Amino acid sequence: MEYWDEDAHLVLFAVHPERQRQGIGGSLLAWLEASAAAAGSQRIRVEARRDNVAGRSFYNDHGYHEVRLKLRMYSGTLDGVHLEKWLRLRSDA
Repeated sequence: MEYWDEDAHLVLFAVHPERQRQGIGGSLLAWLEASAAAAGSQRIRVEARRDNVAGRSFYNDHGYHEVRLKLRMYSGTLDGVHLEKWLRLRSDA
């Protein structure tokens, strides 16, 4: 996780395939979100490959919203999807 002024960026998140669908990812993500909120972050941003349906579904199920598609984001060939989750309202809203 990287922390910026008001945003956190989840850089790398994975659960070993043999351990997926056991609640580990959801628990880790909840801890990361709580840590980001405690650090003052208002939003968490993350990216996933467009063809990573399981990963995108995981984030969607945990309240993340797909905000834009970036063509050829990975190695200049694979498309990516930017997702975000607001942890709290912006102070100027």
